Amino acid sequence: MFNITPILKKNINVSARSYTLPLAAGVVNAVLLILGLSGAFSIVMGMENGTMAEYAAFLKIYALTAFTAYFMLLVTAPALSAGSISSERQLRTLDLLLVTKLRPVEIVAGNCLSILIFMAVIIASCFPMLLLPVMYGGVGVLETVGLMFYFVFEALFLLSAGFFASSAGSSPLKCIITAYALIFALIFGTGVISFVSGLVMPEGSNPAAFLLSFNPLLGVLWTVFGQIGEPQAAVDFLRLLHFYPGSFYMKHLVAANVLCQTALGIVFMLLSVYNIAPARNRRGYGKITIEKQGNV
Repeated sequence: MFNITPILKKNINVSARSYTLPLAAGVVNAVLLILGLSGAFSIVMGMENGTMAEYAAFLKIYALTAFTAYFMLLVTAPALSAGSISSERQLRTLDLLLVTKLRPVEIVAGNCLSILIFMAVIIASCFPMLLLPVMYGGVGVLETVGLMFYFVFEALFLLSAGFFASSAGSSPLKCIITAYALIFALIFGTGVISFVSGLVMPEGSNPAAFLLSFNPLLGVLWTVFGQIGEPQAAVDFLRLLHFYPGSFYMKHLVAANVLCQTALGIVFMLLSVYNIAPARNRRGYGKITIEKQGNV
């Protein structure tokens, strides 16, 4: 049985006493609201001055709002998780946690779940902003809800990368930089490898391009472009990177992306637990020895 309640309760109580959550949700929604309203007003004004109603333009506003929300998720999640364990180590409170009955896996799981709840609240608060362009049709409410759940999954994956960076260092700032570098490598590194490999490999044959399955951005691009009825834009993006998968992979691209990220996220979390556990094994944490002294 996992006992993550103490860690989860502590982090939730700390978050409840701070303004971080409402401030973060307010900033994210303010940006999305400005994008959505400004885009909608500009399109409506264009309709009043023109002769044709371009309702398809609202789908582009939806895509822009969704990509902006994901970008802010991409920036926020690693920063929140990368400073969790490293700050405990810097403040020397991690040793106290290891002395208790909490196991390393429970420490990591408790911190991860508390931050995931934080991120889920922010993602859920974005839902009304994404509904602004949906009012004009093209994308259904259920599709938008599905995108929200997909964002929660992406948040969990990004948190796992942040925890891996946090467990490997003692400086929160260095761990945050490491987490961003890791995410940067997954997004741009896989793209560069696919592009460069495609230059030297025969056209239509680029096995290295399948590394894009680990790219967090690939599934989001495919999902959003599919929702607005422009899947060819995602296909053109893959062609630009010299990626020519078969029809079976194209049909199950999002599922493959989710499976690869899930596997990599599990590896990140296991390494996080491993990076904490050796401290207990080497230094004897978890055991308190009381030596009895004889009377003098």
